[in-house]
Amino acid sequence: MGFIFCRYVTELLGEEKYVSCSVVLRALCHLSRVMESSDDDPAYVVKFKSMFRIDLEIRKENANIAHLKIATALDPRFKDLKCISRVERGEVWVSITNLLKEQRVIADEPVEAATSKPSKRKFALLVASSESDSEQEEDSIENGVRRYKAESTISTEACPLQWWS
Repeated sequence: MGFIFCRYVTELLGEEKYVSCSVVLRALCHLSRVMESSDDDPAYVVKFKSMFRIDLEIRKENANIAHLKIATALDPRFKDLKCISRVERGEVWVSITNLLKEQRVIADEPVEAATSKPSKRKFALLVASSESDSEQEEDSIENGVRRYKAESTISTEACPLQWWS
């Protein structure tokens, strides 16, 4: 049952054209905004909207919001992050930069068999490598994130997966 519901929501949000994780945070923010009570609402509608927003906040607390923020930022349609506060936007970009740096370190680690001993030449190369190399890599990561942020967003109808390919 749960799988069918998830598939229905995915088809509703993206028509199976793209991943919907980046849409979730925007949808939650939109629902929260739409469900704000107004003076024109009858009492039963005010009560419904209030209960709906409380339930939505509980569900948001149980969600991996950090993951949703990163997914939203990595979607070129929504990278302006209008659905979160300005303070949080900076934190999202810092976390993306840090994740990329961590991945660079993992990718740079040599994969060797446990029985093989490092040769003297490899050891000499490791010792000879300066910290400036790692600083340049960090700068290139930060520049890449800055360039991505500076690019304009794409249409909401466009496919983010095609944009990234």
